[in-house]
Amino acid sequence: VYDYGTADGLPTKITQVTIKPGTNNTANWANTIAGVKLSLDGGATFVTTGTPVITAGSIVIPITSGNLEIPDNDALTVSMFIYLRNSGLVDNSILEFNIPATSHGFTAHSSGSAFATTFPNATVSNDMLVDVVASKLIIATQPSATACPNTNLATAPVFRATDANNNIDTDYGSSVTVSNSGSLGMNSFSTNATAGVATFTNLQFTATGTVTITAASGALTNSPASTNIAISVVNATGVGATNGNTQSVISWVNPGCYDEIMIVAKAGSAVTATPTGNGSAYTGNLTFGSGTAFDGGFVVYKGSTSPQTLINLTNGTTYHITFFT
Repeated sequence: VYDYGTADGLPTKITQVTIKPGTNNTANWANTIAGVKLSLDGGATFVTTGTPVITAGSIVIPITSGNLEIPDNDALTVSMFIYLRNSGLVDNSILEFNIPATSHGFTAHSSGSAFATTFPNATVSNDMLVDVVASKLIIATQPSATACPNTNLATAPVFRATDANNNIDTDYGSSVTVSNSGSLGMNSFSTNATAGVATFTNLQFTATGTVTITAASGALTNSPASTNIAISVVNATGVGATNGNTQSVISWVNPGCYDEIMIVAKAGSAVTATPTGNGSAYTGNLTFGSGTAFDGGFVVYKGSTSPQTLINLTNGTTYHITFFT
């Protein structure tokens, strides 16, 4: 900053410094810059200023007259130091600072020399990159609270690779792997992050249970555990029977999570056993006594269409109907 030593014999008493974005600037200063300081000795000490006003379009630094003076016919090098906000940073955004030749926003106290209306040249800084480096994984979207086996979660869990202050590292593209607290089998539990974000759209559990999930990736700190996910197959609802001559029309409402319904009928009492495997070992037949034998009864139906008519029953006999999902 120059005082050109005109005939006034006075110093330039700076009262305001204004910095504007350069043409290459892409960072929103209001969201990126937390503070600004000025120094005359490279940062060993700092000029006492008022509170800088930082907006997307400018940095305005008020200075009390006398705190920053350029001696008559002399010049001083003024360094500007900035520090960034903890959060809200945009990875790979560019900071470029500019003092335009016109409408520069520099002012001086009337008791000293005034700034020229137009500076000889604009002053533009180097470009500086805001570089977020990931150190941990965080959960951006919690998974569904409930899930069906072998079915994509209704709400896919999403994880982000961030620095310590949760700013996303958009350069991060490494593999992210999910594990669960119950060691349940899973499908599609690994995916590559895109722009620092890993979305597990096709994550499935192959067994039932209640678990949390955690994401890991290389040297990053693992994510915290998610909220609970209950993986289960629930019972049919609305079950009923309308009896007729040697037959009964049985009905039900399918649950939201199932492959098929298996119905077992037994005379005199209900079955107490449960099916094994995936149900493929059992064959249903609506003619009582013709399906696969099961715990003193018979499998009468496998499928998903309600109602069904069970025949070959004996009038006056009580039959117990059990539904398995």
